[in-house]
Amino acid sequence: MTRGQAGWYGRGAGVAVGTGLAGATGWLTSWPEYIDTAPLGLTVGAAGAVVGFAAGAWWDRRAARLEAERFERERWAGLFSDSPTQALPTQDADGGQGAELLLPQAAVVDFERAHRPHVVQIRTWCTEPEPGRVWLLAGGPGAGKTRVAMRVVQQLRGLPDQPWDCGWLRPGPGKGEAAADLADTWDRPVLIIVDDADLHDDLSALLAAAHRPRGEHAKGFRILLVAREFGAWWDYTKQKVRVSIDTAAESTWVGPLAADLQGQRVATRRAVSAFAARLEVPVRADNVVLRGLQPGTPAMLLHAAALESVLQTRDGYHAPVDVNDAVDSLLDREVERWVREARRQNLTHYPQVTEEVLRDTLVLATLVGGRDDADAALLLRHVPGLTDLTPDLAGKLLNWMRLYGVLAEYRARPHLPAVLAETLVVKALTGNPMMAGAVARLAGTPEQASYALAVLTRAAAHSPAAMTAAGLLIQADPLRLLPIAIELVRRGVGSLDPAIADALKGMTLPWDAALRLHDDAFRSSSRLSLTLIALATVLVACAPDKPRRAASLDRMCASLVMTSYLGEALKPAEDAVRLLRTLARSRADRHLPSLPGALTVLAGALHQSRRPDDAAEAAREAVKLRSDLADTDPEQHLPLLPGALTVLAAALRDSRDPSEAVTFAREAVARRRQLARTDPDRHRPLLPAALTTLASVLHQVRRDAEIQEPEHSDIDARRAEAVVLAREAVALRRELAAADPDEHLALLPGALTVLASVLYSAELWDEAIAPAREAVALRRSLANGHPDHHRPLLPAALAILACALHKSALRGEAEAYAAEAITLWESLPAAERNQRWSVFPAPLAHLSSALGARSADPAPLDIGIGQGVMLLAITDDDEVDTSWHRGEPSARRDALFESLEEIDDGRKPPYDSDDPVQGLAIMVYDAARPESALTSAREVVVHAGRDRGRVLMDGEKGAP
Repeated sequence: MTRGQAGWYGRGAGVAVGTGLAGATGWLTSWPEYIDTAPLGLTVGAAGAVVGFAAGAWWDRRAARLEAERFERERWAGLFSDSPTQALPTQDADGGQGAELLLPQAAVVDFERAHRPHVVQIRTWCTEPEPGRVWLLAGGPGAGKTRVAMRVVQQLRGLPDQPWDCGWLRPGPGKGEAAADLADTWDRPVLIIVDDADLHDDLSALLAAAHRPRGEHAKGFRILLVAREFGAWWDYTKQKVRVSIDTAAESTWVGPLAADLQGQRVATRRAVSAFAARLEVPVRADNVVLRGLQPGTPAMLLHAAALESVLQTRDGYHAPVDVNDAVDSLLDREVERWVREARRQNLTHYPQVTEEVLRDTLVLATLVGGRDDADAALLLRHVPGLTDLTPDLAGKLLNWMRLYGVLAEYRARPHLPAVLAETLVVKALTGNPMMAGAVARLAGTPEQASYALAVLTRAAAHSPAAMTAAGLLIQADPLRLLPIAIELVRRGVGSLDPAIADALKGMTLPWDAALRLHDDAFRSSSRLSLTLIALATVLVACAPDKPRRAASLDRMCASLVMTSYLGEALKPAEDAVRLLRTLARSRADRHLPSLPGALTVLAGALHQSRRPDDAAEAAREAVKLRSDLADTDPEQHLPLLPGALTVLAAALRDSRDPSEAVTFAREAVARRRQLARTDPDRHRPLLPAALTTLASVLHQVRRDAEIQEPEHSDIDARRAEAVVLAREAVALRRELAAADPDEHLALLPGALTVLASVLYSAELWDEAIAPAREAVALRRSLANGHPDHHRPLLPAALAILACALHKSALRGEAEAYAAEAITLWESLPAAERNQRWSVFPAPLAHLSSALGARSADPAPLDIGIGQGVMLLAITDDDEVDTSWHRGEPSARRDALFESLEEIDDGRKPPYDSDDPVQGLAIMVYDAARPESALTSAREVVVHAGRDRGRVLMDGEKGAP
């Protein structure tokens, strides 16, 4: 019976009763003696009908309310669970005796005191009248995040005045928006907990729905996002939502239980006592010996070691337990447990059911998931080694799998905490070559494949072999899984870049497919630097003919430029130019338009390889060709001309004749501005590179003019213009990074460093500190996720910050940053230092004597020849310790000029690491520092090739 039917049945019954009463009354009133009471009968009948109808209406409302409540409860149960869903308790014969004791739900160990402030903080946020709707709870793997969230839920549900309804959002498409809709109409306040938020299918929809206007009678709801970190994936999610995420002022980071070893030991002893009590094993915590304790060890590893020590004591062992081996030991115990249960169910009578088969079955369920018997049957058919799968065997295996909670949810791990489950997955994929293929075949949908790769990415935080496992999975089905892996990286879920690059080594792909993959990865080059180069290599190797090989080489060069490996682009750029020249002779109309682009990349590579004069020559040809082509096809070639002009200006800036650099740099900026007005989406993001190049050119040529003609009237104007341009570049780069951090945030530190350098040269030292600090902070943050790309650029930002701090009399801080810059620079491979020669300013060589253990002789610093101008700038008015000087000044000066003569004679490369900067510094640092010494130093700089000591480290794409 439906709600409407029930209501109308009630109303009908009321009317029938009223009619009956009216009829009875009428019969009675038919007697002569009751004639006078006829109106009374009619009144009673009408009243009965009204009462009956009202009773029916009441019944209708009651039935509707009960059905609505039942419907809402069913909706709630479909969207939320009362406890975390990522791990379920086991029901086998050994239940409660193994790794499930580590689950947050087990709560064997008392809630840690160190985590209580986190609970108070989040509970206070929930009960504030108008807080933000989203709170971020972060912490490393096994830190105790879920336990903190569970304690918050427990306290909110127990509030006496207004208890909360709290639910853990179930994974699955469409759940997020539906959960927000339900919570917004709930008659009590709601807390939605999203565990593993970075892996959730529908987080964007949930956040977007959370920021809609609230319902009229809604009590409001909060969202608690739980994840291991809120970095690139969080930035991507906020951008996708396209609303301002109203986050609380503070988030919570769940750190280690104790920062020192003594605190770690105390926490471990408490855990040993708790596990011993639960398992009824007589163990004295003081007698347990643990090895490998280190400050900052996660709570999960401490508890795993404590549990392993208790289990060993129960089994009669008394050996010390290593914290780093405890997880592997517990996993071995779990495998033995699975085998015992399989033996109880007579599964081991089947010869194909081995220990490896049982383990791999649970691993496949962990990575791919299963909700019902149909999913499980499909899964079993993909288990390596499980041949001759009869219906009887399949049924028994299904019953065995159900005990470990892998068929109950959209995604469910077996009865293991996340760290143990991820370690199990990595061991299975790296230990059995067939498992990667099985996972690839079973993960039939993009969502399943994405989840499997994401699990391996997260495992890399505690298991180094996880990237190997991810590479094996990608190799199993590269055409399908490579786009999914690239999309994961674009979303910021971990860093699969090394795994993708390793998987591509030696791989052969169809050229068209490789081209699509390369162009897809090119859009996120800052996060896929290794992948981009590996795909370009595959593209070149798979090119079936000369035209496509030329296109492949062109993309190889572009990839090396975009990933700041410009020094490695020289050979492919030379090959591309040579091949395109050959092709253009026979088919100029088809291949000549590609030649300017290859020449531009060649110019950048030559410049990076310390050949600025050759770079200028190649760039001139590129500009001329592009201009000629633009005369016949302006729509195609005019938009590409500013890029070639920018490269030419940068090359001329460092050549022996930089006089034209300003002219070409100005033209590049003017053309880029004009194009940005007509097509802002395409050209406005490219404007900052042209601006920073012009600023650096003005700075460089201004320095040359200042050295040769100190009274040059144009110096101050160029200095001011350089500052204005650098500020505009930073402002524009900030705007672009705010709109699209994935594409532009990595370029902001370079623009900031250029601004700091220009401000420093303009003697605005205090103003230079802020952008230099921001550049260092951003570069550090980006280096955490992409060390290959950003770590080599960090010394430049550190050095200019040290220079500005030193000039602002903050010498102690300046020395610390200088020491870090020098140490980091020297730690880079020689080839890397050679590529970065043009972006590393003088690392305060004059402070080397204050760096303690560092050598007093600045020669090992491997800084470039023209760092002299920076050295002059930072020593004119400073007291300098000269205790490290060795030998007579005249002998050092003679050696210096001898080195310069070798440069002029071609016997020594002008940018060799053994350049005259050492002698220049010695002259500048003479104890008396007479004016003649400074004059000689300036002459040395000019003689050495026009101030190679500019402070430029833009690191910009397209601006070598």
